Amino acid sequence: MSIVKQIMKKPITIENSASLFKAMSHMANSKISRLLTTNDSGDIVGIITEKDIGFFLLVNDSEKI
Repeated sequence: MSIVKQIMKKPITIENSASLFKAMSHMANSKISRLLTTNDSGDIVGIITEKDIGFFLLVNDSEKI
């Protein structure tokens, strides 16, 4: 029987204070569509996805990234 530990990967994270441009670059370079976000202590506090960024850019000025 397979267990999660056998197939899981190390999480790819980004600081929650990082810019959207940095997050998009990190996703593109890592060939992933979501990132776990961390606080200053390195604790996982959330997730950001390509879809989240797309919606943000649709309703906000793209210069804010």
